[in-house]
Amino acid sequence: MNFFNARFTENIGIRWAIRLKATGKLIGTCGFNTWNQKMKSAGIGYEIASEYWGCGFASEALHKVIDSAFSKQLPFGELYRIQGDTMIGNLASESVLKKLGFKEEGTRRASGYWKNEYHDLKCYGLLKPEFKK
Repeated sequence: MNFFNARFTENIGIRWAIRLKATGKLIGTCGFNTWNQKMKSAGIGYEIASEYWGCGFASEALHKVIDSAFSKQLPFGELYRIQGDTMIGNLASESVLKKLGFKEEGTRRASGYWKNEYHDLKCYGLLKPEFKK
């Protein structure tokens, strides 16, 4: 939480909780991990609890977040490009991005690092004119 709050305070990122409408139960988060005002671009991220995978929650939440960003409803200024990365082989996450209009742009070698390992990531991009409300 401190990490997400610091990014918001510094105007370089913002995250939201994803909750079930009926109960308010927290099932994930989504938002912008990075936001570059000068370049008018941002990096998007999301995670959903595994028991809710395939239910459309990620697509629904991301659509709203992307629409808000491209409609200048967020406090960081104008946005023209959004990038999303997936782990190689994460077909479900790739499907979410493609459903929202993201285009595959290639593989970024060893661009992720966690659990003491480097990971290749598949890069997807979405430009403002490509987004369908």
